[in-house]
Amino acid sequence: MTTGNCNAEIPSRPGIYQIRCVSNGKIYVGSAVNLRTRWQGHRRDLGNRVHVNRHMQQAWNRYGGKDFAFTILEFAEVPDLLERERAWIERTRCTDRTLGFNVNPHTTSAGSGFGLTWVGFRDPAGNPVTIINLADFCRRNLLNSGAMGQLARGTSKLKSHKGWTHENSVRERDYIKVHSGFVDPQGRRGLSVPSATWLLSAESTSSRILI
Repeated sequence: MTTGNCNAEIPSRPGIYQIRCVSNGKIYVGSAVNLRTRWQGHRRDLGNRVHVNRHMQQAWNRYGGKDFAFTILEFAEVPDLLERERAWIERTRCTDRTLGFNVNPHTTSAGSGFGLTWVGFRDPAGNPVTIINLADFCRRNLLNSGAMGQLARGTSKLKSHKGWTHENSVRERDYIKVHSGFVDPQGRRGLSVPSATWLLSAESTSSRILI
């Protein structure tokens, strides 16, 4: 069964699905406990340009939502979703960048509620949190899944995202630019930093820098 933008045509059943970009022929394979709500979630994130899969997001931005088709590959019982998803990923070779959008050769079952487990996060109060299904967790908590993923991989330029941190986010660099070549009122050359404040002494009419 293949459908375009009509969610009503998709049954609320567990199964394996495929999303295909008609223009470039690339596909994404996934599984879901509820196929209808999973397609709705994909379309919402893609439409808001916050989808966790950047390759599919780029294609959506370029070709538009009407260029994407949702296909039910098979219905499956919930306990069998991971195994059947893995079989379809191998069969379609959708992790091959020339053929598909999938970035992980392993099953994630992002729509099933028991996908990949992310450890090492701490909430804004400093409590350790283990997250299952990062994309869905971020949707429910108004977080950016891309930013959270970067924290977990240690590739973020920031130490936190909306107060959330990760043990892999080890950037401790203070972003202070130092400029050389400045001359103070006494004719002395020195350095200037953004946090510095020049104070003028009324008695000596000399200047000093306070950091």
